[in-house]
Amino acid sequence: MMKNSHKSCLTALFFLAATVLSSNAWAEKRIGFLMFSDETRYVDATKGITDKLSEAGYTESNTHYIIAKAGANKAKAVELAQKFASEKLDLIIALGTSSAVIVSKEIKDVPIVFSVVYNPVEVGIAKSLKSSGNNTTGTITDVPMMKILDSLKLLRPVKRLAVLYTAGEKNSESVLRDLQIIQTKAGIKIIPVLIVADEDIDQLLPEVLHTVAVVGVCPV
Repeated sequence: MMKNSHKSCLTALFFLAATVLSSNAWAEKRIGFLMFSDETRYVDATKGITDKLSEAGYTESNTHYIIAKAGANKAKAVELAQKFASEKLDLIIALGTSSAVIVSKEIKDVPIVFSVVYNPVEVGIAKSLKSSGNNTTGTITDVPMMKILDSLKLLRPVKRLAVLYTAGEKNSESVLRDLQIIQTKAGIKIIPVLIVADEDIDQLLPEVLHTVAVVGVCPV
C-alpha cells in the first residue's frame, strides 16, 4: 500500500491493477469500478485508472469496464457489491472508504484495489499497511494532519478551526481524532461540528462562521 500525491496515487493504482491483470493477459478482462459518489476525487481516480489501463493495452476490444455509482448510499453500495459478486469479474476497483469496506466484506474471491481511503487498517479493510492479509490492496490518502495545519497557517493566522464531521463514518472520525490529538502542538483549537444530514450544513454553517474564521470538512 502506498500514499503520495494525486498523480503518484493514480500511477500506483494503475500499477497495482495492471499487476493483478497480468496473469492470462490475453483473455478478455472484466473490471468493476464502485464509486461511492460522484465526488470529483472518485471521478478523477476512475478516469485516471481507465485511461492508464487503456494505454497499457486494456482497451474496449479486450476489456469490459463496469462502472457503478452508489450515490453516497451505503445500502445501494451493498446492492452493487453483491451484483459484482455474481458477475465473475477479474478485478474490482473501489473508490472511497465506504465502497472499499463494503466490497471487501461482500467479496473474498476477487482481487480488490482500493483508492481514496484514509486508513484501511482502522476501518478493517486491511490487517496492516505492509500486508492486507486478504484479497485487497490499494493506495491511501493518509496526509499528516500537522502538515495540513501548518499549510493553513501560511495562508492566514488561525486560532480556532471548526471541523465538520459525520458520526459513524470511520474516515470522518479518524481525521477528527487526528486533528484533536495535535491541536495543542499546532496551537489551533479544534471545534467539532456534527453533521447528521446534508441539510445540517446550511443550517449550522452561518452560526459556525460567527465563532471561527476557518472551517474544515472531514472526508467520508
